[in-house]
Amino acid sequence: MPLEVKNDEQNRPKEYVKHNSAFEPLITSIEVMKPTFDISSANLICSTGSLHRIYRYLEDSEDLDSDRLDMQWHSGTLFITRWADDPSRQTSAGYESGFERATCSFSGELQDHISHHRVLSYRLGGLHLVVRAESEAYFCECHKPSPGQTSTADSVAEGIGKLVVSNDGEATEQGLDGASSSLNVLKAGRDIPSSCLIMIRTGNQMYDRRPFEAQMYFSNRHRLYQISHTRGIFDPAGAKIEDVSDHLG
Repeated sequence: MPLEVKNDEQNRPKEYVKHNSAFEPLITSIEVMKPTFDISSANLICSTGSLHRIYRYLEDSEDLDSDRLDMQWHSGTLFITRWADDPSRQTSAGYESGFERATCSFSGELQDHISHHRVLSYRLGGLHLVVRAESEAYFCECHKPSPGQTSTADSVAEGIGKLVVSNDGEATEQGLDGASSSLNVLKAGRDIPSSCLIMIRTGNQMYDRRPFEAQMYFSNRHRLYQISHTRGIFDPAGAKIEDVSDHLG
């Protein structure tokens, strides 16, 4: 049966977690989860969204609205982030976040989280990049949902296949000694390979992968999950999962 979700503007949290800088979650996560990693070796630290915006500008600058990226050079590393106070970030007219929350299953500690990310380290064009990439969900046969994971729309999830955000195992919290904020890192779960991750995209008219290919390339994801809707009403029969590895090079 069809699923109806509210506009993302109506699903926005009343208050976002405040950080001392846009990169605090990324750096804190690395220091807690992989303390031997030398982040000072990175030439560029940013998000896949920033890389995607730069790529789109270089590809076709005349077809883009104005955008602003803030850059800071520190000890041989360039930090790039989107302007935090950009007025265009204060509203959202889509339904993607609402769809994700309605169809993904979450285990306990992740129920109230706004978004989920992973940190990637790789070389591109001779540069060492450390990149924050959003991870909407995983969808595969090799990693099954854990007992106790629930979805708010089980009937729809059964129709389109269960999408999962998981943190199996007992969770523990850990902060940094001397950290200047109350940010904690939740240590739990299992490793999910990039081959199992999917990018979720929704829209009135879908199935053109080209706008998403660059972002999938930068985030090392190869499977695209698309579903169309009419003013927030989704039909499971219109869902499509595509492996785009051959198109990413």
